[in-house]
Parts: sequence; structure tokens; C-alpha cells
Amino acid sequence: GAGHKGRIFLDPLLLEQVEVLRGPASTLYGSGALGGVVNFRTQDADSFLGPDADAGGRVSAGYQSQGDQSLFSATAATRGERLSLLANVLKREQSDIEDGRGDTVLYTGDEITSGLLKGTLTPAPGHRLTLSLQAFRDDHEIPSNANSTGTDSGSTAIIVDRRTDNRTQTLR
Repeated sequence: GAGHKGRIFLDPLLLEQVEVLRGPASTLYGSGALGGVVNFRTQDADSFLGPDADAGGRVSAGYQSQGDQSLFSATAATRGERLSLLANVLKREQSDIEDGRGDTVLYTGDEITSGLLKGTLTPAPGHRLTLSLQAFRDDHEIPSNANSTGTDSGSTAIIVDRRTDNRTQTLR
């Protein structure tokens, strides 16, 4: 269930490049990367906007019946002579999903909110300074004991509200 969910979620439309490193080469990113690394590179205002545009935006929405999931995302970008900005906010809500037999899989519903703010300063030709701020929040219910559904007779699991917050700042 929800205990094995990821800790990041960003709008896939913002991805410019995804790099997967496996094996020993991944240790270039630190000792905790022994099994591998997935590097996501997001768009900036220059890659989001067309060559002749100084500002633009995109709004997208989606729905799927499995888990009654809804998704909303909005992105805006602007650029000037030396400074460009890109901002995105994403909201996804999902109820508990159903398995192949049509039975509800408890505690799989959640509410995800994420955002990205990326600014690029070009002080002189050939020089770029990029600041990226990313925030992620996942709210859902889960049994306090991962080996229990919380519905077994004799189960001592307590259902708790779990909130995962992740903030990432990158300066390049």
C-alpha cells in the first residue's frame, strides 16, 4: 500500500531529460547511491517558451476512474534580457484503488501537492546562474503497523494520518 510510495512527484510535462545511472558509476553522486541514481532535469523558461515568446503558460487537467483520481497542473514562464522564471503547481487527489477482483485496496488514496520555481540569471554571455526550488507534500492515511491492514480481528494497528514533506533547493 501507501508505505512504499515515492517521495517525489512533479509534472511529467516539465521533464526535459531523465538520466539513469546504475552500478558503480552512480557513486559519483555519493555513497548512498550504490544501487543507482535517477537524475531528473526539468525545463527552464527558455526550454518551455518558444524562440519568439517572452511569456507563456499551460494548464492541464486529468481524471481516471481507477481510484477516482483527479489531477490539475498549471505552469507559467517569463523571460527578459537577463532573468527568466518558470513556476509550476500540481495537485493530485485519489481515493483508494481497487484490485483486479474489484476489492478496495485500503489506504492507497492520497492527496499530493507539488510545486517548482526555477529562475535563471544570465549576468554575461556564456555565464548562467540557476536557482531551483521544489516542494512536495503527500497526505494520506496508513496503519501504524506496516504488516497490518488495520481491519484484521485482533489487529493492534492504529490508523494514522501521514504527511510527507520534501523540499529541494538547487543552485547551479
